[in-house]
Amino acid sequence: MSTSTHAALDGRKDHLDGVAIASLLLCCLLWGLNQVATKVALADIAPLTQAAARSLGAALLLLAWSRWRGIELWSRDGTLRAGSWVGALFAAEFACLFVGLQFTSASRMVVFLYLAPFMVALGMRWVARGENLLPRP
Repeated sequence: MSTSTHAALDGRKDHLDGVAIASLLLCCLLWGLNQVATKVALADIAPLTQAAARSLGAALLLLAWSRWRGIELWSRDGTLRAGSWVGALFAAEFACLFVGLQFTSASRMVVFLYLAPFMVALGMRWVARGENLLPRP
């Protein structure tokens, strides 16, 4: 079975469409603005307080969205341990980013954020064997 046939069967696309590109650009814009807003607010609000408030707001929005869509988040499906680890790592990343803004400019922190997806893309070949960066045929 060819790669494009396999991708069509599992709903994956083999290229970025306009919606994906627009979504990525919007995400980058929001990431950049977030760092600037955090840096500006550091004069009045401690970095970890900002991170906690943002995370609490996101959790409340996620709970509201999942309830609206009828998605059960608290079922026993064996993902609690892995989800807790991922959540802890994500919280640690946020803490480092927000604390790091005290010591560097927002533009440098944005560079770190934008570099992360490329590092993930380069490292995925050792995590998931099917995710290689190869030219399209």
